[in-house]
Amino acid sequence: MSDADPTEDPRELARRLAEQAKHRVASAASAASEAPAEDPRELARRLAEQAKARAAAAPAKTTISAQISPADPPKRSLADRASKPLSPQEAMRLAIEEEKREELARKVVVTRSTLKPAAPVAPAAPVQPAAPVAPAAPVAPTVIEPAPASLRDPAALVADRLAGAHVLRVLPVSNRVVFQALWQAHRARASAEGDIALLVSADALLDAAARLPEGALFAAELSWRGEAWAVWLDAARGALLAAARRPELLLAGL
Repeated sequence: MSDADPTEDPRELARRLAEQAKHRVASAASAASEAPAEDPRELARRLAEQAKARAAAAPAKTTISAQISPADPPKRSLADRASKPLSPQEAMRLAIEEEKREELARKVVVTRSTLKPAAPVAPAAPVQPAAPVAPAAPVAPTVIEPAPASLRDPAALVADRLAGAHVLRVLPVSNRVVFQALWQAHRARASAEGDIALLVSADALLDAAARLPEGALFAAELSWRGEAWAVWLDAARGALLAAARRPELLLAGL
């Protein structure tokens, strides 16, 4: 059989040479027991290269019909190509391509099946109107009893209670808040110093400032038996409340 026909189509020649290569591979495999074993893939590659070289050496047709090649036929599937003999490399390549297409199709199906529709958004709850705020209870004003109709004269009261006393000045306690703050400080100092007389006077005056009616509480500075004193009195009832030395200190702030 001749290797090449000058008038034969190169594609047909390549196909025929590939058939011859396959037959040679089969013959080489049957004679493997008599000759040193050669890798079938290496043998097929070598024979394919020889077939390509012979096909390239064949002269091309000069007719117009040979120069104008028809449109490339569409790619065929693995099942369509199986109708004609294929080389081992071609069969493996086609099998890999078919497996890739099947894997891609499976991924698309799995992706579509795992997609879940978005959960509907619940409508926002209506805003409840704020509860009306109850008005604050009115604060009861501090009621201070008015001064009684008749008050004893503070200077006369001191002279009546302390014979021989000389009254230097009389001071009304008009600001009860300041008076209570002063005597809370005096009580703390008396407790720290152990001055029991001043401590008792402080308690008595704080009690009087909380309960006596307006205009009834007075203080007086006097001299009695050669000493300076400060006294506090209830002009509504006509009673002395407390007495202490050092009037310049205890009467400050009135």
